[in-house]
Amino acid sequence: KMSAQMGTKGFRFTGVFLDKVLFDLVLRSFGFRIPRMQAYAGPGRGPLPYPVLQTREELKRFLDHDAELPIFGKPFAGSMSLGAVSIVARPEVGRLILGDGRDVSSARFAEEVFHHYSSGYVFQDMLEPDPLTVPITGPVLANCRIVTLRLGGRIKVLYGGAKWPGKGAMVDGSASL
Repeated sequence: KMSAQMGTKGFRFTGVFLDKVLFDLVLRSFGFRIPRMQAYAGPGRGPLPYPVLQTREELKRFLDHDAELPIFGKPFAGSMSLGAVSIVARPEVGRLILGDGRDVSSARFAEEVFHHYSSGYVFQDMLEPDPLTVPITGPVLANCRIVTLRLGGRIKVLYGGAKWPGKGAMVDGSASL
């Protein structure tokens, strides 16, 4: 279902726009170049072109051995970067270094993913910022969003804006400010 519905607080996106797994598959089918999805953790879904991790133990094993770091993780549904994390290093099996410098247990991380995001969590290649922006953003990627409208067969730019990460943040979302 690819639709935007008018809600009481403005537009509310449904279906493919909030399901990051489905959105990834749709964008890839149209040939868009997007960061590679490395894994999905959560309840079983149909066949996917990447691992489906259905238990805490499978997620821990993936993080300890198979994840190609740096990696970006986020809830499969949702917005505003709530629950998003960057994992930048694996100093030893069982330990992860997050983008904000914290050293965490991969077992504890897997437990929290399945506890707080039981509907699903995705892991994808983490894009790295241009070296010229690192003094401003740190290791986090800033991005630009451009919103367009199709009017009478023509595309018009409605507005654009940049999202810059907060100091010490792991992601560019408002949850990290």
